[in-house]
Amino acid sequence: MLDYENAGAGGIPVFTCDRCGQRVPGDDPGHAEKQSLAWRTGAHSVFGDRKNVRIDLCQHCVRDVLGAWLKISDRPTEDDVRASRSGFNADLLARRWPDSTRVAARLGVSPEEAPAYVYRLRADGLILGVWSSSRDRYVYPDFQFDRAGRPYPVVARLLAILPDGGWHKGGWDRAGWLYWPHRKLGGEKPAEVFAVSPQRVIDLAVEEFRQPRDEAW
Repeated sequence: MLDYENAGAGGIPVFTCDRCGQRVPGDDPGHAEKQSLAWRTGAHSVFGDRKNVRIDLCQHCVRDVLGAWLKISDRPTEDDVRASRSGFNADLLARRWPDSTRVAARLGVSPEEAPAYVYRLRADGLILGVWSSSRDRYVYPDFQFDRAGRPYPVVARLLAILPDGGWHKGGWDRAGWLYWPHRKLGGEKPAEVFAVSPQRVIDLAVEEFRQPRDEAW
């Protein structure tokens, strides 16, 4: 659990392990070693369809519970990097983000006009799209839409700051930053924080990508 009401310097929340109950302030060295897992389930999940699942564990509980199965090495192999990236992307795509037809439908645009309309939104930097090889199309992360399916206007400000690796990256460089836990957000993901405090994420992006040092995990 992350406690923002008692956050310390820099807005880093106090961390409480969901298993052992250890309470760790933001300035404790152990705070950076915690692990937070959060995801939204799909139709075949044992937890139920479209459920939000989250757990925060201290490093000791990660070792005690998962230690027998953890693979620990000094340097990642190419297979480690490839598997990590592939698994990360697959986990995100499992959320079944909407394609251009669904995005356009929410905005009152016809299916015939959907591809060109949503392409223009993406090309103009108003929304973020990521390429799904399995679906052979761009899909659109859910963090950037309100309940009615309309893009938040502030998304354009964020995308103007985040580095764009070009078409060959398929938007995954930006998605990787948005959906990866960040130390300066107390282990939360920028995409999750954006829903409640977009300016906080924008400020973090400015600090990180317009400064010489990258503080991301």
